[in-house]
Amino acid sequence: MTFLALQELTAADLNAAFTAVTPLFVRKTSDETVNNSAVLQNDDQLLLSVAANTVYELTSVIRYNSGATPDIKLHYTVPAGASLRITVFAQAAAVFLGYNQDETTTAVNDGVGSATACLVKGIYIGGSNAGTLQLQWAQNTANASNTQVLIGSYMTLMKVA
Repeated sequence: MTFLALQELTAADLNAAFTAVTPLFVRKTSDETVNNSAVLQNDDQLLLSVAANTVYELTSVIRYNSGATPDIKLHYTVPAGASLRITVFAQAAAVFLGYNQDETTTAVNDGVGSATACLVKGIYIGGSNAGTLQLQWAQNTANASNTQVLIGSYMTLMKVA
């Protein structure tokens, strides 16, 4: 959005300009539990609407609790024609690792038996379809213990093009 010198701006002009630079944000307001299932399921709260032909920078912090046997796997769904390139920074065997993923792959993070978190950074490149960027997750190995995505997890999209 470009304005000219001495151009009279309306409230609609200013609202459009602020909307263009305001990040999209969602956070988890309650814990969510999966038990004895390795089937990816949509997170109840971590999803955002994305515009067609738009590029966003993604930042997401996933707080989770899972045992060492089930671990946790994470995946993002995107609208048809879009792509997502991310790096997941997560704990594995008492060290932190960074590994690259895209919209076709699933990240597996170690469970440590207590609350921990992973950081997801990346770029969403929208195609001709608007839609939803959605976190999916499950146990990596189905186990009778609980795997949870915890309150305070969040996802932010900043429009960059």
